[in-house]
Amino acid sequence: EHALAQASGQPVKIGSARYSLYTGLEVKLESLSVGQMLKVATVRASPSIGSVFGSQKEFSRVTLENAVIGQEHLGGLLFGTLQSSDLKVSSISARQLKLEGALTVPLLDADATIGSDGAVQSVKIAGPDRLAGQFTPRNGEIAFEVSAGTFPVPFMPGTTLADFAMKGNATRQGMGIAEF
Repeated sequence: EHALAQASGQPVKIGSARYSLYTGLEVKLESLSVGQMLKVATVRASPSIGSVFGSQKEFSRVTLENAVIGQEHLGGLLFGTLQSSDLKVSSISARQLKLEGALTVPLLDADATIGSDGAVQSVKIAGPDRLAGQFTPRNGEIAFEVSAGTFPVPFMPGTTLADFAMKGNATRQGMGIAEF
């Protein structure tokens, strides 16, 4: 809890934590919450052997199962960094990720690559009906490419686009679409 709270700058609560050696070294956390931005039913993490008992925790892979993130926190997560020398993570995957907010978004699977500086390097998403996307933060912008078999237009109820794809850049102030 302490290492994650320090890295995220948010209060962290963990319902339970267990180590397992059965199929390889794994840390399993149940009922994790990070402030108001993230709630996760189960977290599975693969620590390096040396970090299990040391003060610095290093994880090659962290998998979130049944996570819920508020849509208003996505920018902070994509532009943010894990700001702690006590916690290092190389990649984060989320299965059945729910994005709560004004827009209706299906459950997603997401894979994020984290740089050695703790910043997000890229995020890939996948969802139903061939939904796929890649998001790459750089220089205060997020380059994105998204495609789907069908796409219900959120601001035009009853309107659905077929074989949808778009590419562009987004900032905290808005987005520019280069290709549609």
